[in-house]
Amino acid sequence: MHRNRSVFYFILAQLCFYIGLAICIAVRPRSLAANSGISYFGIYASTFAPYAVALLGSSVLSLIAVSQRSVCAPKILRATFIIFLLLTLGIIATPYTFSSLFDWAHTILGSILFSLQLVLIAWLTLRQLRTPQAFGLLLFVFASGVAAAIYVRPAHGFLIQSQILFQIGFGLFMIYSLRSLKPVKS
Repeated sequence: MHRNRSVFYFILAQLCFYIGLAICIAVRPRSLAANSGISYFGIYASTFAPYAVALLGSSVLSLIAVSQRSVCAPKILRATFIIFLLLTLGIIATPYTFSSLFDWAHTILGSILFSLQLVLIAWLTLRQLRTPQAFGLLLFVFASGVAAAIYVRPAHGFLIQSQILFQIGFGLFMIYSLRSLKPVKS
């Protein structure tokens, strides 16, 4: 039962994120060509609320998902997702257009978040899952993460698209892992 609840909360987290993102894109369709990434929505009053709800809502629901009692390695996952939540708060609180200091802080926080997500996937794949599906998702997330890193600073590129692909891969991996990991015995 707990495993199903974990998966349910993580799917809710993904829905929260992508519904909020879809609202932002509908309000500001130019975001897809701006090469400013998902954070583009955090600098406009018209998209700030759905952006913040999407990021915070998905972070909180993800933390709830991995905090379920029967999730494998709950202390590690819970601590990691608390860090993700804190980084997300920092990302929201540092709109990159406010100043050059905010821009660098925002970029560093985002880079740390993406890097830690990749490290978590690699750790779960190598230490616990070791399945072709896990390795495939790890490779997908790594490739989209490299693409996102390439497009962080140039004026033109595909930052938002690569970030969305990265987050899709991360979400699919976490759903797969929450379904696949052996539960902790009570």
